[in-house]
Amino acid sequence: MQKVAIDQKWIDITSGCVAQTRTQIQEEMNASIQYLAMAAHFSQDTVNRPGFAKFFFEAASEEREHSMKLIEYLLMRGELIGNVTALLKVPVSLFV
Repeated sequence: MQKVAIDQKWIDITSGCVAQTRTQIQEEMNASIQYLAMAAHFSQDTVNRPGFAKFFFEAASEEREHSMKLIEYLLMRGELIGNVTALLKVPVSLFV
């Protein structure tokens, strides 16, 4: 029987999954902050759209919950160690 070499990328697939999970956490946090910005806009006295504001506040909360679940998963797997704050960096210039 002939031996078949398995590519190392397939053996060490966890590193790719962890990297993609970290990217997804950042995407969820970015979405949460964008929804918060929209909610704040519709909450202004000059705009005054409480229904829209409520919708976007709830959406922001949901996105934040998604990121928290992913963070908890990485913590449970022992994959989230070191500088956790670097994971949550969001470009502030989007809202200036």
